[in-house]
Amino acid sequence: MANISESFQLELPYEIDSEDLESLSHLPDPETQDEPLLCQASEKVNPKQQSQDESEQLKITNEELKDKLVIMAEECNRLSEIIVAKDVEIASLSEEWEAAIFDLTSFLTDGCRSLDDAYQNIDNMISSFPHSSSSVSEHVEKAMKVSIEKEKMIFKLQIELQAAQKIGREVKEKLHILRGATLAITEAQQLDNEESSQEELQLVGLLRQKDGIIQELKNNLKAEKCRYAEIVAEHSCNDLIPPDSSIDMIEERPHDESQPTVSQANPDYQSKLDSVIHLVEDKSNKVLNLFSNFEAAQETMEEAELMLSALLKANEELKLERDDCRQAMGLLLSEKTFLISELKELEKSTSYTSQRYDKLHQQIDDCVLEMANLAATMRGSFDQVQRVSTVELFALCSEIITFGRDLKRYIRESRSCMVNMVSLIEEKGSSTEQFKHLNADTSGSACQQVELRSCQCGSSKPDFSQSDNSTDYASLRKEFDRKSNIAEGLSFDLKLLQESTSNAKDMKDKADEISTALSKVQRELDIKTNAMENMLKKQKALEEELAENCAVITTLRSELEQSQILSSALLRENKDLRVILEEETVKHTEIKVLLEDKINVIEGLESQILLLNRSEVGQLLSDIEELNNSIKLISNDRENLQAEILTLRDRLEMAMALSEENEAAAVEARQTAEISKIYAEEKEEEVKILERSVEELEGTVTVLEEEVCNLKEEVRTYQLHKQSEDQLQAVGDMLSVEKASTCDAAEELCQGKCHIEKLHFQCRRLHQDARKRIERLTLDVKRKDDEIRQYKKHIAELILHSEAQSLLFQEKYHEMEDMVSRQKSQESSSEIVHAKNEKPSGRARRSGSPFRCISSIVQQMNSEKDQEISVARQRIEELEGLVSGKQKEICLLTSRLAAVDTMTHDIIRELLGVKLDMTNYANLLDQEELQKLLIVSQQQIEQSKAKDTELETLREELGQVILERDSLLDDMDQRKTDLLETQLLVEQLEQREQMLETQIEILQLEKDSLQQKIMEMDETMELLIGPNQPDANQRMHHGSSSEFSRRLAQSDMLLSHARHEHSRNHASRSSRTHHGRHR
Repeated sequence: MANISESFQLELPYEIDSEDLESLSHLPDPETQDEPLLCQASEKVNPKQQSQDESEQLKITNEELKDKLVIMAEECNRLSEIIVAKDVEIASLSEEWEAAIFDLTSFLTDGCRSLDDAYQNIDNMISSFPHSSSSVSEHVEKAMKVSIEKEKMIFKLQIELQAAQKIGREVKEKLHILRGATLAITEAQQLDNEESSQEELQLVGLLRQKDGIIQELKNNLKAEKCRYAEIVAEHSCNDLIPPDSSIDMIEERPHDESQPTVSQANPDYQSKLDSVIHLVEDKSNKVLNLFSNFEAAQETMEEAELMLSALLKANEELKLERDDCRQAMGLLLSEKTFLISELKELEKSTSYTSQRYDKLHQQIDDCVLEMANLAATMRGSFDQVQRVSTVELFALCSEIITFGRDLKRYIRESRSCMVNMVSLIEEKGSSTEQFKHLNADTSGSACQQVELRSCQCGSSKPDFSQSDNSTDYASLRKEFDRKSNIAEGLSFDLKLLQESTSNAKDMKDKADEISTALSKVQRELDIKTNAMENMLKKQKALEEELAENCAVITTLRSELEQSQILSSALLRENKDLRVILEEETVKHTEIKVLLEDKINVIEGLESQILLLNRSEVGQLLSDIEELNNSIKLISNDRENLQAEILTLRDRLEMAMALSEENEAAAVEARQTAEISKIYAEEKEEEVKILERSVEELEGTVTVLEEEVCNLKEEVRTYQLHKQSEDQLQAVGDMLSVEKASTCDAAEELCQGKCHIEKLHFQCRRLHQDARKRIERLTLDVKRKDDEIRQYKKHIAELILHSEAQSLLFQEKYHEMEDMVSRQKSQESSSEIVHAKNEKPSGRARRSGSPFRCISSIVQQMNSEKDQEISVARQRIEELEGLVSGKQKEICLLTSRLAAVDTMTHDIIRELLGVKLDMTNYANLLDQEELQKLLIVSQQQIEQSKAKDTELETLREELGQVILERDSLLDDMDQRKTDLLETQLLVEQLEQREQMLETQIEILQLEKDSLQQKIMEMDETMELLIGPNQPDANQRMHHGSSSEFSRRLAQSDMLLSHARHEHSRNHASRSSRTHHGRHR
């Protein structure tokens, strides 16, 4: 048809020009016939040119519409392909989601069953433990509490899983709704395409009708040409008539003949021209209707594009939410596995610790019994030693006293004998001196006589003195022999006494060594018992900290439950809104069906309106004016709507800025979490310092063990030394017997006397020293026992004081938590009251426009966000205050631990002194008791080694408990950060959902208003169509073309502005996501 119309447009003017020239060249009298012919030609050419111009314009518009329809069809195909791909992705993701949910539910059910079984077996476990060990029962109760709390946690996880399943179903419903919306949009586009195709077919039919009319006009022109040629031929045949008459005849005849033909042709031609003009006007009106419909279709397509972009954005956000949900589910699964492993480890550790406690209690009972037996044996041995030593000493003293008395008697007798001998010797010396004086006084004559007499007398006297001296000497010799024998016996007795005293000294040394070893062992036992007590105290403190952490976890879980309840309420609201949207979509489809019915009714009424238009031209003009006024009002409303859209965009930018501020607050919360992590690391360093102190204690224990080994070696050397001394004593006895036979009696008597006196003095002194030392040692032992009791009382008081302080701190912490919960409840109630007070005012202020409602909603959301941020900041400050209080408590506890360490070092020193005193006591024991004590000490050393191994295991368990505490603290920090992130995500999702809902409502209202306006415009345009208003139609055509170009320009501007904003928003989102990932 286009080729035919173009060929017709090219041929038609040429044919008209050639025919007009031929007719003008064949005219006989051009001066008389030019004017009517030119008038007829001009009358014929003008409507033809107008019809050609209109047909060209229609073709151009038709081609443009075809191109646009092709573009729209391509876009529809592309969108349908995208929708199919998205449906496939959604189906795959939903299948994966369902599989993961099924695995998780099965896992949770198995875990619940295992926990139920464990809970049923807990009573049997409690009954199996002994009732005497209160610590074991406490541990079991704590394990029960932990298991019950973890059951609650698993139940909460199940609830969260159900919520996640609900969210997945809602996401599926959203996707189905989106799919239905896309299908509805595609159906609307198809309907528009079908309508445009029908309108094209109608235009083609009209063009064909016009072509038929133009062909009829051509045939009429040809018939007129033939008639004109016949007239010219007749005129040429009548050339034989005279020129004047012929000219007159020709002038008369053509005038007479042309007048009826023209008069016959003009009404037919005018009627045809009128019909053609009416058809062209109808087509132009239809074209205008097409343009208006096309503009409406363009607007609907733009709205559909905006809706699709919003839906795509919502789909992307839902994908992100789905990924977040998956990550959250992964975290929950990991937490669940971690908690299950912790439960198993706790069960193992409880069983192991219960066994360990049973063993420790048994060992402690055995050690107490052994210590009591040792104390009894030590007391008995000490009493025996005291009794034996006192009896032997008293016997020795009595023997020495008797021996001294005998010696005194013998010495007195010997002194009397010696005095008698001295007196005799003195008498004999005096007699000899008298004789010497007499001899000197006599004369020389008489000297000879005297000498002779003296010789005689001297010969007689020596015989007498010699006989007396021999008898005396024999008696003295006998007495001397007897006394020498007695002195030898006394020396032998003194040697025996020396041997006994040396043996007693050796026994004392051995007893001292044994007492020192026992004191060392006792000190080691005391040190280890103190270490055990400290370990138990630390374990109790750690258990208290775990209980506090569990309480904090419960509070956090309660907060999580509250947030979940809020999220569930929001989800319910979203469901309600979705139901409302579905109802509105159903209403929209019903309205579309009604519109189609109305369009069909309008098409049926168009024919009637065309008939009525001829008689109602005045009414049409008034209607046209009213329509123009309504169009102006609509344009003003549209401009106002655009201004309101710009204000809404500004508000959206403000909301984005507020969301960025919220993100900054979240960053600050993360920084506080990092600070708490640093504080946990400092606590770990303090724990390491405590472990180093424990290692130092282990070093002291090893040093004590080395000292015990050295004592064993000294005992062995002492045994060897004693054996060698026994051999030397035997050899000395043999030598003393031989020497006793060879030495002189006088020297032996003098030496024996001096040695006996010295021994007697030394024995007395030693006895007195031993008594004094024993009394001093008993007093020291009593004093040190009293000091140990005082230290134990002081340690017990310190422990009670620390426990009371910990209880006070716990009570303060609970009071602070109660205050915070009360403040939260008060704030929530005040917020509810404020919201209730504000709701009626907001309802009263509504002026009918949805944009003001949106602005008020945005302001309310911003105020609520500010309030939540302030509450979160107050909570963070309170937590920081609690952290600082706990730090102060830790500093106080560390200072007290340092004081306790110093006190324990002092106690250890004093115990070492007591141990040395005990070693001095132990030296008084016998060899058999020494061996027994050594065997007992070896057993105790082995027991101490076993206790050391148990201490090491307890330290390892302490390290594990510390690691578990750190892991729990890290989990608490992670849960706090996850809570903040989830709260922020929930708030963002709520904002987005509210904005989308408001936008959807606004767009639906605009769509309904525009559809109504389009309906009204269609009706007015149909009323405007009339056959007798060519000038009005031209004006309408020009006005509609100008309005159409203006609307096209405005739509292009809006499209460019929307694309620019979309690109800018996309760039800002990408930068934010990149910035968040970088953080």
